[in-house]
Amino acid sequence: MVKKLPKDANTYDGRILKPNLFFPSIDKSSDFNQDLERCSRKYAEQFWGKKIATFFWLEFSRSKSIIIIDDYFHKLDIEYLKKYLKKDSHLTVYTGKEIKTVKEKLKSINNNNIELYSVQDKLEIHDRYAILDSELFHFGSTVGGFEKHFTAYSRGWEVRKIQGLLDYLNHRDCRYMQYIKKEEL
Repeated sequence: MVKKLPKDANTYDGRILKPNLFFPSIDKSSDFNQDLERCSRKYAEQFWGKKIATFFWLEFSRSKSIIIIDDYFHKLDIEYLKKYLKKDSHLTVYTGKEIKTVKEKLKSINNNNIELYSVQDKLEIHDRYAILDSELFHFGSTVGGFEKHFTAYSRGWEVRKIQGLLDYLNHRDCRYMQYIKKEEL
């Protein structure tokens, strides 16, 4: 017998989406260590270790449509993009800092389905987001981890939670006012 979902349940590909907060794994040897749902004292004592958001990268590797909004995208380890971005996936990146560095990183990926938009200072987007198909991830630091700071991320949000921002970024007025500019790769 199939249980009936509550009216307020969020679903994505048949799974119930429930927002969860995670503490990225402290990566010492591989990208498949476990993220934590609870911050222990032991974890907090190791906050200076490089952190990898493993649940994010596993979902990233399965996704067809990927949007990343991160002013610090240049800090992202490009090897993870190369390793996990499928040939038939479409990646759209919105970032504002180190555009030349980001261009070079993205050019090194053998994929023609990549779009880069430079976000001008006038727009100032502080938080970091990733949308994998229709699931929203919200990061306290660089998308995917790679920080040596104490940080966390959440997942399980419906993309409609930030649909207004996406609509604005894609609206012709935003481009006309040159708040964002499409970059050639």
